[in-house]
Amino acid sequence: MLNRIKKYTPYIILAVALIILLAVTNTEKPKEGTPPAGFTTSTGEQSVVTTYPLDQTPGDTISSVEETHQNLEKVGQENIGKGFTINRYTDKDTYRSVDVITNEETKVVGVMRPAATDQEKNVTSLKEYYKLGTPDAVMYLSNSSVGTVHVYTQQGVAVVFEEYSGQVYYVATFDPMPLSQFKQVFSSVFQDSPDRSFY
Repeated sequence: MLNRIKKYTPYIILAVALIILLAVTNTEKPKEGTPPAGFTTSTGEQSVVTTYPLDQTPGDTISSVEETHQNLEKVGQENIGKGFTINRYTDKDTYRSVDVITNEETKVVGVMRPAATDQEKNVTSLKEYYKLGTPDAVMYLSNSSVGTVHVYTQQGVAVVFEEYSGQVYYVATFDPMPLSQFKQVFSSVFQDSPDRSFY
């Protein structure tokens, strides 16, 4: 009997070691329940939205953004006046369209993109997740009958959503700026009153 145990001892030790190894590697790490801490913008302010890589690009030049994010395919460019340009891209990984607004020095001043996570797809959950309070301004999408925009100038985010369903269409990220400057940068996209010609 003792000879049998000695014979199978290496296999028993290997089996026990394998069980311990599997138990240790399959231990699930607890999920964090707090929103991301945010990134520091070029003005030194904290911004809350960090779910999409381009959210961190305000202040960068458009050439450095294109070099860093090689998954972006440029599909167009439009001069929107007042020294600003909209650079239109398609993300080759997600097939989402992304608009990057630049100034005369080709610095990124804003990014407009679709909702990227489940928390962002509904305006209520987005505001709760990112701890957004009362907006600094309520605006509307230009050339559209739908699309309410809540602007948070100090957090550097604007949320475009359908008022009745709460569905988020776009999230705009930018360096914190005064409301008057925000309206200049996004003048071709947002306006102060709904466009009644589309009703």
